Amino acid sequence: MGTTIEEKRLECKHHSMLMFYIPFVYAIKTRFLRRSKLGVLVWGTEYLIPVLLAMYLANQEAFFTIQTLLSLVGVYNFYEIGYIQNDCETIKKEKHPTLRISPSGLAYYEKYKVIIYGFRLVIGVLLSCIFIYWNVSYVVILSFWSIIPIYMLYNGIRGRINLYFIVVLTAYRYCMPLFLFTSTYSQNWGISILVLFLSYPIIKLIEICSGGKGLPQERWTKFFMSHYDKRFSFRIKYYVTLSIGICLFLLYLGTSIQFCIIPFYFFLLRLGQVNMPKLGAR
Repeated sequence: MGTTIEEKRLECKHHSMLMFYIPFVYAIKTRFLRRSKLGVLVWGTEYLIPVLLAMYLANQEAFFTIQTLLSLVGVYNFYEIGYIQNDCETIKKEKHPTLRISPSGLAYYEKYKVIIYGFRLVIGVLLSCIFIYWNVSYVVILSFWSIIPIYMLYNGIRGRINLYFIVVLTAYRYCMPLFLFTSTYSQNWGISILVLFLSYPIIKLIEICSGGKGLPQERWTKFFMSHYDKRFSFRIKYYVTLSIGICLFLLYLGTSIQFCIIPFYFFLLRLGQVNMPKLGAR
């Protein structure tokens, strides 16, 4: 019996190590799978596919390199620092916190948090050196690191102003990989970032400010939807309008309309999610 208990303890400790140290594992455990058993699939369709698509359209030659993968790893390595801080530190200040980590996980964090953050920072330094070697500008590297103080500020403030931090945090998660994965900044690169930004971070802000997270609706959002419950039909209208608008804009610029595929992809995704809560229609 003693051996069984010890094995369970070691297994729990090993799981905690993976969760706190390895990029993506923490997000999978505390975010994706908390939504549903299909949470990783939802993340893949809402985040991974459109971001990879935007990266491919921005620079097809650079896409088929290790830089694509490391860009995503780097972003989630830092982004999860914000998740960890929110789940383990911010909850100490809340009366009714959302508990995403088990008591044993919190105990592990308290004991090893200096090592956890230190390990994440070391990964960030190593990746930054690699990106600099690949001629990514120092301005982009500085922006890459800026998510840490931004997330600390977000976690330290409670109120309606937090709603407007969401667009910054979401834009970082979606757009920063495009800044990191290529050192060749062309017109295609700029259009990819703009289209991706309009396709998710902006609509996310509108939805949250329309009554998401149980907060009162911001007045300006009534221009888009009367209430948060109308978000499903709003998404369809938004992506149809955005697809047409981006197409006309690109025709005006005299460039390829291939970038319309990003908002059109979201249109098809949201259309399929309307009656499928398990696939992310929240």
